[in-house]
Amino acid sequence: MAKDIMKAIFEAEEECKTREAQAKAKASQDAQNAKAEAKKLIDEAKAQANAEAELLFEELKKEGAEELEQSIKTAREQCAEISKRAEENRSKVIEAVVEKLTS
Repeated sequence: MAKDIMKAIFEAEEECKTREAQAKAKASQDAQNAKAEAKKLIDEAKAQANAEAELLFEELKKEGAEELEQSIKTAREQCAEISKRAEENRSKVIEAVVEKLTS
């Protein structure tokens, strides 16, 4: 009977060792899976953030181009007005200079 008890104890210890090894292996696998899942989520978040940033950049670039086009249009209009006034006043300026030189 003592032999049977010793055998049962030995088998129980072996079973415990086996279960412990299995638990450690499962815990290690679970940890690796969790790390892989976390990396996947981080990569997805980075990709989404990059995509959103690219969209925002394109929108801002478009708005900037429109604003630049409007600024160019305004500058051209102002230059045309200045040229028009200069042309209107040219003869008056020439006459004033000639008068100053001849008087």
